[in-house]
Amino acid sequence: MVRTADPTQLSRERERADRDNKEVSVQTTPKKSDRPETWGIGGPAVRLGMRLIRGLSRAQVEGIERAQEERPFTSVADLARRSRAARVTIFRLAAADAMQSLGLDRRQAAWEVLALGADPQMFEEYEPIEPTPELPELSLEDTVREDYSTIGLSLHAHPMALIREDLARLGAQPTRILQHTRHGQWVTVAGMVLVRQRPGTASGVVFCTLEDETGIANLIIRPQYYEKYRRTARGAAVLIAKGRVERQGDVIHLNVTHLSDASRKAPAQAKSRDFH
Repeated sequence: MVRTADPTQLSRERERADRDNKEVSVQTTPKKSDRPETWGIGGPAVRLGMRLIRGLSRAQVEGIERAQEERPFTSVADLARRSRAARVTIFRLAAADAMQSLGLDRRQAAWEVLALGADPQMFEEYEPIEPTPELPELSLEDTVREDYSTIGLSLHAHPMALIREDLARLGAQPTRILQHTRHGQWVTVAGMVLVRQRPGTASGVVFCTLEDETGIANLIIRPQYYEKYRRTARGAAVLIAKGRVERQGDVIHLNVTHLSDASRKAPAQAKSRDFH
């Protein structure tokens, strides 16, 4: 299990063909004695940990892990009984799609959590007898939105991939285009903002990193353009950036001359790390 991690790094990691990445799960995870090569397809797997789920404390996660180590959970009711977790905690697990190992998608799991009642331990010797109804499946867009709202990333799709056609109509290309451009070439790219930083020694220059489904783009926003697009540069979760390519060996930056906010177009957004 991944104990601590940068969600954006894990999001990019899932694109590598030699890694088998797995969703958050309340069920069995590799123990220290397991042979690493058996964890995933072709090598070790990256299992997203329950501590990525927003709203869960370390103590809550550890309580669930201790109960799971005794024996695998057999149902939502079994998880509630043995972990002694509050219903709101179990509901957060369901919302994060952490119960697929119990044969439940996030909607089915949420339904079963609600069936537990306000106090899951009140009838701890009994399993709910009400059958789970047939619930409509979430669309890919809704699935990605729910993933980002609960754990801050998605293994199903990148939000930018879902609006690629809209971005293309606005003239924005995938960030991988930067690998094939020449110094001084004009390019427009778009992506979710991962990092903004304004070092005190950079004479007012802001550095910004964007991510889409194809890679990242490193932006240089000089003071005159930062002031011109100040609100967008400071607050947009998704940016469309136009500028000239600056190449220094293998290092590629985009010297920005125009910025626009595309946050409303994206079905989900990552929380950026801002240092300015």
